[in-house]
Amino acid sequence: MSHHHHAIDYVEFPAPDLATARDFYARAFGWQFNDYGSEYAGIRGPDADWSDPASVDSEPEVRCP
Repeated sequence: MSHHHHAIDYVEFPAPDLATARDFYARAFGWQFNDYGSEYAGIRGPDADWSDPASVDSEPEVRCP
Protein backbone atom coordinates (compact mmCIF):
# COMPACT_ATOMS: atom_id res chain seq x y z
CA MET A 1 0.00 0.00 0.00
CA SER A 2 1.42 3.37 -0.93
CA HIS A 3 1.04 6.22 1.53
CA HIS A 4 -0.35 9.59 0.48
CA HIS A 5 0.21 12.84 2.32
CA HIS A 6 -2.96 14.07 4.10
CA ALA A 7 -4.87 10.85 3.39
CA ILE A 8 -6.85 8.73 5.84
CA ASP A 9 -4.58 5.91 6.94
CA TYR A 10 -6.74 3.88 9.32
CA VAL A 11 -10.34 3.80 10.52
CA GLU A 12 -12.31 1.76 13.08
CA PHE A 13 -15.99 0.88 12.92
CA PRO A 14 -17.41 0.07 16.37
CA ALA A 15 -20.33 -2.37 16.29
CA PRO A 16 -22.43 -4.01 19.01
CA ASP A 17 -22.48 -7.33 17.09
CA LEU A 18 -19.24 -8.18 15.29
CA ALA A 19 -20.68 -11.10 13.29
CA THR A 20 -23.56 -8.99 11.95
CA ALA A 21 -21.23 -6.10 11.10
CA ARG A 22 -18.83 -8.42 9.27
CA ASP A 23 -21.70 -9.94 7.28
CA PHE A 24 -23.04 -6.51 6.33
CA TYR A 25 -19.67 -5.13 5.16
CA ALA A 26 -18.82 -8.34 3.30
CA ARG A 27 -22.10 -8.25 1.39
CA ALA A 28 -22.19 -4.48 0.83
CA PHE A 29 -18.55 -3.91 -0.17
CA GLY A 30 -17.00 -7.34 -0.74
CA TRP A 31 -14.65 -6.84 2.21
CA GLN A 32 -12.74 -9.75 3.72
CA PHE A 33 -11.51 -9.93 7.30
CA ASN A 34 -8.49 -10.90 9.38
CA ASP A 35 -9.75 -12.24 12.71
CA TYR A 36 -8.04 -11.07 15.89
CA GLY A 37 -10.15 -12.79 18.52
CA SER A 38 -13.89 -12.69 19.09
CA GLU A 39 -14.15 -8.90 19.45
CA TYR A 40 -11.90 -7.47 16.73
CA ALA A 41 -11.33 -7.98 13.00
CA GLY A 42 -9.11 -6.23 10.47
CA ILE A 43 -10.68 -5.37 7.12
CA ARG A 44 -9.19 -6.13 3.70
CA GLY A 45 -10.62 -4.84 0.44
CA PRO A 46 -11.66 -7.38 -2.22
CA ASP A 47 -8.83 -6.48 -4.64
CA ALA A 48 -6.33 -5.08 -2.19
CA ASP A 49 -2.70 -5.99 -1.74
CA TRP A 50 -2.82 -4.33 1.70
CA SER A 51 -4.34 -5.57 4.89
CA ASP A 52 -5.99 -3.96 7.90
CA PRO A 53 -6.43 -0.33 6.88
CA ALA A 54 -9.59 -0.49 8.94
CA SER A 55 -11.19 -2.65 11.59
CA VAL A 56 -14.49 -3.61 13.11
CA ASP A 57 -14.50 -4.01 16.85
CA SER A 58 -17.20 -5.14 19.22
CA GLU A 59 -18.51 -2.22 21.27
CA PRO A 60 -21.52 -1.92 23.52
CA GLU A 61 -24.40 0.02 22.05
CA VAL A 62 -24.03 3.74 22.62
CA ARG A 63 -27.16 5.65 23.57
CA CYS A 64 -27.61 9.38 23.87
CA PRO A 65 -28.96 10.64 27.21
